[in-house]
Amino acid sequence: MENPGPVQLLEVKSKRDASLLIRNGPSKPETIFYCDRIVTDYRYLEMLREQANVPQPNVPLPNVPRPMYRRPVYREPNVPRAQCTAAQCTAAQCTASPMYRTPNVPPKLKINNESIMYSGILSKQNREKFSHDGYIYVMDKPSADGEKIFWRCDTRRTTACAGRIHTTADEERRFLKMITEHSCSGLGDPARVGAQKVMSVIRQRGASTMEKPAQIRAAAVQNLPLAIMGQMPSTSASRKQVQRQRRKENNALASPPTRAEIVFTEQYMNREFNGHQERFLLADSGGEERILIFGSEASAGWSNQMEHIFMDGTFSVCPSLFHQLFIILSKRGGFVFPVLFCLLPDKTEQTYTRLFTLIKEIWPMFNPTSISCDFERAIHNSIRTCFPESSIFCCFFHLRQNLRKHISQSNLLNLYNNDPDFALKCKMIISLAFVPENDVINALNVLENELDDRFEPLISWFVSTYIGRIRCNGTRANPIFSIPLWNVHTRTILNIHRTNNYSEACNRKIKRALGMSHPSLWLFLHSLKNFLALIDTDIELHVAGHEPPRKRAKYIECDERILRICNNYDFDTILDFLRGISHNFNID
Repeated sequence: MENPGPVQLLEVKSKRDASLLIRNGPSKPETIFYCDRIVTDYRYLEMLREQANVPQPNVPLPNVPRPMYRRPVYREPNVPRAQCTAAQCTAAQCTASPMYRTPNVPPKLKINNESIMYSGILSKQNREKFSHDGYIYVMDKPSADGEKIFWRCDTRRTTACAGRIHTTADEERRFLKMITEHSCSGLGDPARVGAQKVMSVIRQRGASTMEKPAQIRAAAVQNLPLAIMGQMPSTSASRKQVQRQRRKENNALASPPTRAEIVFTEQYMNREFNGHQERFLLADSGGEERILIFGSEASAGWSNQMEHIFMDGTFSVCPSLFHQLFIILSKRGGFVFPVLFCLLPDKTEQTYTRLFTLIKEIWPMFNPTSISCDFERAIHNSIRTCFPESSIFCCFFHLRQNLRKHISQSNLLNLYNNDPDFALKCKMIISLAFVPENDVINALNVLENELDDRFEPLISWFVSTYIGRIRCNGTRANPIFSIPLWNVHTRTILNIHRTNNYSEACNRKIKRALGMSHPSLWLFLHSLKNFLALIDTDIELHVAGHEPPRKRAKYIECDERILRICNNYDFDTILDFLRGISHNFNID
């Protein structure tokens, strides 16, 4: 089609004016009629032309569908409409063109749950609310030009209140004017506004952290005025709101009924690390006796440097579908980092062997020199099978725990708590761990002569488990755990770790992060990802040359005293030696 040349443009304000112009307007056939302040229904104008017998213009009107509702043409404020030419009028970006489309008005604002710094009010559905003069408003809709937000009273459904206001659409939400006065009450309620702000903080905090609901509420109500405290929901109501918020965030998938039916989506198989996606689920054995191994894929790069390993299992934070969470940590420099988090169906030797086999498959270079673990024969046998060159060390912390358990089982706990001399002699039994290996049995014989009949259950347990009973033929039977496994004299002299406290500390941190026992699998994995992000930070601090965290002064002094006693060891004063060691630890 030829260019018809300049087109005459006449501004009209309504369809009625357009109809009058069509009937009585200029005779030029190329005249285009349009409406500046409404979306023009061009089909309607064509119908009017036909009724008025007006010739069709040389520039055809576009075939624009009839809009569902009228909407003003949006322009930036204070920007004059450009002078239009024929070429511009065929461009969609020209506001005077029939081809111009009204830009979409921004949708209703929804606040992201992760924006925990938002200081306004959010509804339970995470929609923005607005407070003014003691009243609370919910968003109705934005204005057609996108410059205003229309709000209505949040009690409209319960009180039929018609209160309405207008604010600006920018982030500041400046109040513009009151449209309709409130009928719900004559005065505003600033205490109610404050209470809803606090509850918004509680819900957002609950969605973004794994703190206990009671802890979140306690932190949120600090230094609140009494007027606001009186408007706060009950503790149980706050807890339920936090729980509902967490279910929305973390329970997108239903918990499967069995381990075999677990199906992982990409969300739980990978995690974001250093700006890209990396594997999070490192190994999956499949089947009903399923073993899952999670960790950082980047740790495989230094798996050949993992010489000193710490292992321990925990049960309270384990998802309900599994029996235990088994954590593997590795020493790197002066730091100790968790590297693998394993969900196990049970604690049998076969399961541990399958676990270590999976680890060797994903990390072929993983071959530790020493492994520190609990007093558990199934783990020891599996380590000897899969890592025959590794030395196994048992943790002195767990030896203390075992002593406390047997004191309780022997009904001696009350005596231990009330008789300091009895308590000291109980600790002298496990202080044999600090005696050189070759002198342990002789030291036990000396100690037995100093203990009365009250200690018989404890001596019997210790001998059968850690020393070996004497047979009828005079030979000594093999104990469940041989002396080299639990003796710490050499490790103390060489300043090698005597305890597996790194694993215990890791267990406490995970439990604190979850804030609950036996969470769902998906909630556990969500929290584990956050925990891995903290580990990534610690590893990067090590790479950057930072010093490892120091022990507390009292623990440093205790280690120095124990080292001094071990360096001054003399069998002729063995009872003094055992008593001196016993003064420096507790079995709590």
